[in-house]
Amino acid sequence: IDAQRGTLVVSGGTGGVSTFRYDTSTGRLSSRPTIRNQTLNEIGHPSVTLVSRNIAALCTDTRSGFGITIANINQSSRSLDRSRSYLYVANGPVTVQNPRRNGSPTVVNVPNGFEALTVDVNSDRSIAVFGGVIQNGARSAYLELDISNPLNPRVVTMEVVSGQGRGRITGIASAGQDIFYVFDDDSSSIGHARIQQSLLEDSELKDILSRVE
Repeated sequence: IDAQRGTLVVSGGTGGVSTFRYDTSTGRLSSRPTIRNQTLNEIGHPSVTLVSRNIAALCTDTRSGFGITIANINQSSRSLDRSRSYLYVANGPVTVQNPRRNGSPTVVNVPNGFEALTVDVNSDRSIAVFGGVIQNGARSAYLELDISNPLNPRVVTMEVVSGQGRGRITGIASAGQDIFYVFDDDSSSIGHARIQQSLLEDSELKDILSRVE
């Protein structure tokens, strides 16, 4: 079971996935599910994690082994649909994977020394933003990737940022034309930047990197 921003999902094991709505101010759960016992034509789903209120990552028992299913929760049609999304991960290396296919994640080519800690995807702008550290953790930075070609992202820019203290960037989000980020330095401030409009030439990116080395 997992819940987020008014949506609760029960993985259901072999019985199928069910979703409920709940009141975010009181925690009161709706008496009837919005989606009931949907199996997605698989054996079952032992567990679930909500990526957002409308996207669920389901541990899936398929007929050929276990894997992850990314599913869209469609409240209006009361259905669960396999997502066409791609999975971007910040865990030191920057990786991307098509969750509907077997195989290892693709490691994205990013500036040398960048270690990713946090990620967000701005689907409307075909952009992924990764917050992380450079210079062995001495400074924080964020990367903006063009994901028009989802499995072959290209670096748009890398910007060095800093908190009021000596903390590192721990959260990043993007919507519209904006990027927001926060640090673990006990500061209440939120950093803000605008999305870069076009891909940098290799020479321009190298110039940015030379200034932070």
